Amino acid sequence: MLSTLNATELRNNFSENLDIIARKNKPIIATRLRDNIVLLKYELLNEILSAYQLNASEFIEDDGSITLSLNELDLVSNGKDKSESISNLINDMREYAQEYYEDIENWYVGSRKQHYPYVLEILTATDDELRGRIICQAGKN
Repeated sequence: MLSTLNATELRNNFSENLDIIARKNKPIIATRLRDNIVLLKYELLNEILSAYQLNASEFIEDDGSITLSLNELDLVSNGKDKSESISNLINDMREYAQEYYEDIENWYVGSRKQHYPYVLEILTATDDELRGRIICQAGKN
């Protein structure tokens, strides 16, 4: 079971608890009133979120350009070739994730609630990591 501390215990030994999280890769649950908050190392969060696959349908347009449709977030991007299309898609993903994060009260509802782990993944991963996580498959016209 994960270590659970109330907010006062966490605060009184804050430096020691951060060392446990950072050096030993051990998350800590902090409780405050009715809330439970998980504190974990940034790299560990990124690793956990990498399990969320980013699947894109790939379409070759009449002009030879490539359109990618990201299934999980309903984002579509086009570029002159696959590499440019992926770069454009990553830019669109970052823009969407930032908007979602900045206005989370309005975005974290209904079917868009399912986007939250992907938003966190996008916000914590590098462009190269995202590029490696996008799985392109031929789309059906």
